[in-house]
Amino acid sequence: MKEVVLITGASGTLATYVSGFLSNDYEVRLLTTNKKICDNKKFFYWNIDNLTLDPSCFNNLSYIIHLAGYSILKNWSTKNKKIMYSSRVKSTELLFSFCKKNNVNLKAFICASAMGIYKPTNLKIDEKSEKCVSWLGQMAVDWEKSSDLFKELNTRVIQLRIPLILSRKGGFLKYNILSMKFRLGVILGNSKSRFNWIYIEDIARFIKFSFTNDYCHGAYNITVGQKCTNYQFYKVARKIMFPFLLIFNIPSYFIRKIIGPRSQILITNYNLDNSKLIKTGFNLKYNTVESLFNYLKRN
Repeated sequence: MKEVVLITGASGTLATYVSGFLSNDYEVRLLTTNKKICDNKKFFYWNIDNLTLDPSCFNNLSYIIHLAGYSILKNWSTKNKKIMYSSRVKSTELLFSFCKKNNVNLKAFICASAMGIYKPTNLKIDEKSEKCVSWLGQMAVDWEKSSDLFKELNTRVIQLRIPLILSRKGGFLKYNILSMKFRLGVILGNSKSRFNWIYIEDIARFIKFSFTNDYCHGAYNITVGQKCTNYQFYKVARKIMFPFLLIFNIPSYFIRKIIGPRSQILITNYNLDNSKLIKTGFNLKYNTVESLFNYLKRN
């Protein structure tokens, strides 16, 4: 009998990928806010604002992978900030309260987090580094605190501090491959800033790895180890896939002018260290920009 995994953020690129990645070895269930697709077999309804959640999704449950979160690239209006916070922190608290109420015996609770939890610095950033006091940083801190509630249920908690996720299906890589096909490589901000990234498959692989390795717990910087700048990323892309690529950058000043405070998501420099991740024995499949673009070229 397959172990049961519950994933939140059903419509998101990451949740969709992780669901497919695990489906051969686990029974995967998804929490969604779309009532129309709920069948009480794979899709189950929840509503964070109304504190509603179908308790049948917890039957024989072993793992929760909490990936829900309203996009932080949306406009930072007061209304949207509230939704961003609620979709992360309040949703985690809702999951905890239902698990506690229904005596759910979880093996692990895996929760997304973000590199924005850290105070920006050029120094090496490990999991114990100073946290950011900005609104974005505090939201990430509160998100992880809410996930730690599951420790009260003797559940192993893992927080995934994720940088830029690269995937053909959406986000940065999808649209940059499109622009690079037209010979345009666009750097946002300083070309010498560190390019922190992870390929979507490696996130799914680590989640699966953490299921069967009980020593995995706490926060992890889910990122590659290679020190690569924004410019070097496109330079490798030009060498392997797009030989006629023109590389240019949009200065940080203009990005701040155009999108305001949200610009920190795109142009802040972080020097993430993944030593704790590697010490678990987990091996990244795509640990260099070269390995990534060689894979993309073949596929």
